[in-house]
Amino acid sequence: MILIECFNMGISGAALGMALGYLIAAIYTSTYFFNPKRTLILLKSNYISIN
Repeated sequence: MILIECFNMGISGAALGMALGYLIAAIYTSTYFFNPKRTLILLKSNYISIN
């Protein structure tokens, strides 16, 4: 809403705001997963495929 109404950017402001939101979320998530003190650890799982 800030980019759309305050800066009078319209639809392009909505697109820019959405892209910035995804970028900020990706950076935040990346910093968590590259932190050696994280509490969630992803492991490679072996699974059996039944055909």
